[in-house]
Amino acid sequence: VGIAHEKIAGVLRAAGDLSGALESYRTALRVYDELHRADPANAQAARTLLIGHEHVAGAMADAGDAAGAEREWLAAAQLAEALVQR
Repeated sequence: VGIAHEKIAGVLRAAGDLSGALESYRTALRVYDELHRADPANAQAARTLLIGHEHVAGAMADAGDAAGAEREWLAAAQLAEALVQR
């Protein structure tokens, strides 16, 4: 389900609909967060959540929300650090 929302977001982003893209990326992120919370030891779920944060960050940056993008990139960086520590 999350991947489908990411694909939709990519199409919307390419078409210039940043608001729609961000909404779809956030929906995907919620799915990925639920999967990660269900199995925190699953490295693939953590990696997918990390990528989801990066996609949201990129869309926020494109929309001019630098502060929001920074928060999302920091969340991705924290997940990356946790993966490296495993």
